[in-house]
Amino acid sequence: MARLIRKTAKAPGSGGGQFNVLGREWTKEDLGALKNHSREKTPAKTIAKLMKRTVGALRQKAFLLGLPLGRSSREWTKQDVRELKRYARQKTPATTIAKSMKRTVAAVKRKAITLHLSLGRPVHKWTKEELRELKSYLRQKTPVTTIAKSMRRAVEAVKRKASRHGLLVGDRR
Repeated sequence: MARLIRKTAKAPGSGGGQFNVLGREWTKEDLGALKNHSREKTPAKTIAKLMKRTVGALRQKAFLLGLPLGRSSREWTKQDVRELKRYARQKTPATTIAKSMKRTVAAVKRKAITLHLSLGRPVHKWTKEELRELKSYLRQKTPVTTIAKSMRRAVEAVKRKASRHGLLVGDRR
């Protein structure tokens, strides 16, 4: 694996201190080459070697430019984008969208980010066992924060579930 060589230089006006120069500027030629490689679906490792840059730097620049990098990713059609926007308006979780659209969760999230869309959170349904456990904790007067931690739930979710079932929570923390 290629190592990133860090150059040190004197910081101007800093009294002789040093700082790390972590990368090179992207030239028009570099950007053109990156776009060509993206079109040709060249693997990211190969591009990194050819351009003498890290894979991380390439992926970051490609993401900022909205380019797919090194994968044979399925293109997003206008219909796909419309469907994703409809799901986003309904606050549908990314996992549900991914199953419905036959795409990976990462692909759905990445496209939502590039379109500035906000997706819903996955719903963690309460099981009968969890409800029994909650009732047991509340009978023992266990603090809500302790209950939430042990059940891996948000404090507000625990309070909401308790109130919906007529259970007293109080202001115990």
